[in-house]
Amino acid sequence: MMKRNYSHIKACVCVVLLLFMVGTAVAQENIVTAAEFFRQVGTRYEDIDDYTAAISMRRGDTVMSGDMYYRHPNLLRINFRRPEEQVLVTDGSTLTLYIPALDVTMQQSLSGRQQDEEITALATREGLGLLRRLYSVSYLEGPTPVPLEEGSNEMVTKLRLTWRSPSEGFREIIVSVGSDMMIRRMVGTTVSYDEVRLDFTEIQVNQNLTAEQFEYRSPPSANRFHNFLFGAEN
Repeated sequence: MMKRNYSHIKACVCVVLLLFMVGTAVAQENIVTAAEFFRQVGTRYEDIDDYTAAISMRRGDTVMSGDMYYRHPNLLRINFRRPEEQVLVTDGSTLTLYIPALDVTMQQSLSGRQQDEEITALATREGLGLLRRLYSVSYLEGPTPVPLEEGSNEMVTKLRLTWRSPSEGFREIIVSVGSDMMIRRMVGTTVSYDEVRLDFTEIQVNQNLTAEQFEYRSPPSANRFHNFLFGAEN
């Protein structure tokens, strides 16, 4: 049972790091191509020093949700409501995940490896530039807004990011930009054709978050595991 939970947790952590740190976006009326649209997303992201959001992640029948906090260049924290009291924190060099259901704290060093550099880059203003290099960008259904999903009254513009190389973690990522000019949803298709969906709501940018708000100490009773994603550095 613990092994199955661990595998799912590991997959969820990778998804969180790869997907939701892309953050928020602003669209411009006179964008002609999808590539230019995405460039504008990156330009807007450069103006964001910090932001907060409610986040929900779905993979298969599993749903996780919580409150997300980000501060440039590499501070990230998620206080989960589901699973209750679970916490994920990273400062760009170390990732910490506390899992109260298992009474464990997992830590991973994010320095000194190529794949680590790619992950942490997504926590910076250069993160969208990384996606532009790794993925081809097109409109999913053209620049005209469409419903977020069937039956929804929320209108969004959808972009499709398609991998340039099979070595990337996702075959494609569908990015939905809402009428408030923020990224509303991201849906990633993994190498094994699993679908992972992240929804962002209640986004607030430039809230003057302090470094202290990202500090976290797990309960002393929790068992600790190190380098659970990539293994120990050589």
